[in-house]
Amino acid sequence: LPEIVREVSAFTGQKPAICGAKKSISNFKLRLGTPVGLKVTLRGKKMAEFLKRLTNIVFPRVRDFRGIDLEKIDKNGNLNVGLKEHLVFPEIKAAIPNAHLTVIGKHMPEKIMKLDSQAGISVAGYVPSMEPYYEKAALVVVPILNGGGTRIKILEAMAYGKPVVSTSIGAEGLEVTDGKDILIADDPNDFAKKCIDLLKDSNARNRIGSNGYQLVKEKYDLNVFHQKMEEVLEFLGGVSHASR
Repeated sequence: LPEIVREVSAFTGQKPAICGAKKSISNFKLRLGTPVGLKVTLRGKKMAEFLKRLTNIVFPRVRDFRGIDLEKIDKNGNLNVGLKEHLVFPEIKAAIPNAHLTVIGKHMPEKIMKLDSQAGISVAGYVPSMEPYYEKAALVVVPILNGGGTRIKILEAMAYGKPVVSTSIGAEGLEVTDGKDILIADDPNDFAKKCIDLLKDSNARNRIGSNGYQLVKEKYDLNVFHQKMEEVLEFLGGVSHASR
C-alpha cells in the first residue's frame, strides 16, 4: 500500500486519502475499515494539470483506445479509470511536448522494446557508436535502480560535455558532486523535475555539462590514470626494495 500511495501521489501531485471498507464481508475475508482503495480530490490548477496529462499522454498510449464509454460515467459525473503504470518520461513530455527519449543498451527486455511505439520514445537497443546520439542529445539520463561497477557511460557522456541526470546507484563509484557536475534524483517526481529544469534552462545545461567535462579531464583522463598508476607502481617498488 505505501508504494501505491507514493505512485498515486506522483502522478496526481497530491497525497491520496486511504478509503476503508464500509462493511465486513466474511467470504472475502474483509473487515470493516480495511484499506480497499485510494481517493484524490483535485481542484483548480492541480485538476487542470492532471486532466491535461490524462488526455494528452495517458489515453493516447492505451492500446486500441477508442474513447471513453459514457455508460462508465455515473450520475454525478464520476469516471473510474485504471492506470497500470507511472513513468518519468510522461511527466517530462507533459511539460515539454517536443521532448524525445532515445533508449540505448544491450539485451533490452520486452517491456522496454514495446516503448518504441509510444510517442516521443525511440528504442535503439545496441549501437556500435554513441557519438551521433551524444551529438544530438540535450542531456543524458541514467535511471539505474540496481547493479554495480563503474558507470563508464556517465563518464563518456561527460566527456562529450553533456549534462547527466542519474540515480544515486547509477552514479555509484564516481567522484561526482550533485548540483555541480551531475544531478542526482532517486524519486521519480524529482527525477522528472530535474530533467525538465535542465531542458528549459540552457545555462544550467552548459554549466553542468562543462563541470562534468572538467571532472573527467581532471580525474578520469587516461593521462591522469597513467600518472596515478606510475605513482602506485613506484610506491610498490619502494616498498619491495625496502623489504629486501
